Amino acid sequence: QGAKNLPGRKAILFVSEGFRMLESPGVRSADNPAGAGLQEPDPRIRAALDRAVDSATRAGVVVYSIDARGLQSGALLASDNLKRPSTVEDPQSLGGLSQSVQKEQGERGDLLRDTQEGMAYLAEQTGGFAVLNTNDLGAGLARAAADVRDYYVIGYAPEADTFAAKGKTPSYHKITLRVKRPGLRVRTRREFLGVSDVDETEASYSPAQQLVNAAISPFTASDIPLRATSLPGYAPDRGLFVRALLHIDASALTFTTGEDGKATASADVLGMVFDKDGTEVAHLSTAFSAALTKGAAQDALRDGLAYTLRIPIPRAGPYQMRFAVRDRQSSKVGTAGEFVEIPDIPHGTFALSGIVLRSDDDAQTVQADADRVVISPSQAVRSYKAGAQLKYAYEIYNAAAPVQVMMTIWHGADKVLSAAPDTLAPPKAQQPWFAAAGGFKLGEHLAPGSYVIQVAAASGRGRAVQSMDFEVK
Repeated sequence: QGAKNLPGRKAILFVSEGFRMLESPGVRSADNPAGAGLQEPDPRIRAALDRAVDSATRAGVVVYSIDARGLQSGALLASDNLKRPSTVEDPQSLGGLSQSVQKEQGERGDLLRDTQEGMAYLAEQTGGFAVLNTNDLGAGLARAAADVRDYYVIGYAPEADTFAAKGKTPSYHKITLRVKRPGLRVRTRREFLGVSDVDETEASYSPAQQLVNAAISPFTASDIPLRATSLPGYAPDRGLFVRALLHIDASALTFTTGEDGKATASADVLGMVFDKDGTEVAHLSTAFSAALTKGAAQDALRDGLAYTLRIPIPRAGPYQMRFAVRDRQSSKVGTAGEFVEIPDIPHGTFALSGIVLRSDDDAQTVQADADRVVISPSQAVRSYKAGAQLKYAYEIYNAAAPVQVMMTIWHGADKVLSAAPDTLAPPKAQQPWFAAAGGFKLGEHLAPGSYVIQVAAASGRGRAVQSMDFEVK
């Protein structure tokens, strides 16, 4: 649904260990060792799969399945127990052991075939293909990428009686495409369900709904370049939260000049949080207006605008954060997203907050526990010159004893800086958190590129690690 309104052909990579589409009501026997004729589609799985295929077809989405297990031989493993009493009548005998070996290999082969069958069916019905029985998953990704580069679109308008009449059950209709040139093979969608599409247009959506649709879409909207940084934290009186730092490209906003000479732009901001099951657990919508003098407007166009918001999190766990910004004048939209792991701080888990990084040139400071953190665009973008002096700050939670901390800087897999370990003593006041900070200087000849600052901490209650990326120009 998120891809439906986007033009052209879209692709989804489905990486999995497969799923069974068929069920076996019978068992293997001496007369039928291969179990032939015993399998038939599971009606629950087949119905759900066909609905997914139909939705993908209507949205113009092609699915490419990749078997994450790689090449599987189906041979026995050292962990296989061939002497289970339930396997054969006499597992100690040579004949019984031979039967057990055949049974284990047959079941493993069935499992591999059946789970790959579901992946292949999903891909082929949408016009894609399945990458199976290979350890070179990168080559499979390359095939899928090459496949979506070149394609043809043929329009087809079914007859009116193709679709089921009111009150009748819709059925699937096959589609066959043939080419006259010898040696060519056609891969296309194979069927559609006899149900008319609902007539929906983007104009029918309210501004709020357009913002929600953009936020939940798996595709990034780039009309307004947006960068998001998620900083997990905790406050005793407010519980768990994520402080989101949004950097907005001001040149994409529409500024109007008022009678006072100030340039003004306004935008709606939306933050949504989804748990590991895809359920929305938090929602925060707000708006802002920027009224800038001529000099400030020029700075904003050069550096961008920074906006922060605090989103409460109901409980610990992994979450996906989705953000959207909509310009009120032009209706342009920008989106961004991040994944974040929230530790169980309320129940005593030793943890670190997100890391705030800034340079000495940044005169603005960050207030540790405010609804709106005062932050500059440089702290949201984190792009610095070689030789710059940087400072970082974070919070430590549930430290009942002195905390050993160590800061390192990484460039890919290479460690470029490692500070000496330090010991931090918790304050005597009975509070579950305290602030910590440090600083370092970038090398004068540091190569441009992406870097990561990592803070590792250990105390009597466990270990915790937080990191933050930045760029060296």
